Amino acid sequence: MKREIKFRGKDATGRKGWVYGDLVHNQRVTETGTEPRVMVGGYEVIPETVGQFTGLYDRNGKEVYEDDIIAHYSHTSVAHRIIYSEKDAAFKAQWLSMHDEVGLTAAWMEEKIVFAGVYDDGIPCQSSCATEGNEYLEEKIKTFAEDCEKTGVEWSSDLDYIARHFFELGFNTKEK
Repeated sequence: MKREIKFRGKDATGRKGWVYGDLVHNQRVTETGTEPRVMVGGYEVIPETVGQFTGLYDRNGKEVYEDDIIAHYSHTSVAHRIIYSEKDAAFKAQWLSMHDEVGLTAAWMEEKIVFAGVYDDGIPCQSSCATEGNEYLEEKIKTFAEDCEKTGVEWSSDLDYIARHFFELGFNTKEK
């Protein structure tokens, strides 16, 4: 079986944003010796942000990566985080509101859209964050609403709630 294996990660310098390509673990030479580093596509990345391409695409043809947050169109109150299950040796979708998981298939993804990545810039790190006046959040919600409109899905208060709820919970618990 031939499939595309690639990764993404956040550029450690902050200049490139997300970078895509092969994953490499090697050593960086320092004044005191060597230290480990992680690279994706030839760029040093923040190790915690590395995620593998699942081989699947969302409803709009966007690649789906580990740690993406996806929304379900037919059940607008449902959102999932893409995880890799060591136990099942497979990518799965974990409900944000609980720890239940479902397997990923191309057919299942046809009704989903990638909303955000857990490590996207601007995602709050604390659960007490305010969403009102958060320019990044407002832009993310606007983009999500436009994507819905392009695919014929009517923007609803339920989808708006998902977007705001995701950011209020602050799923990015790692310090930048």
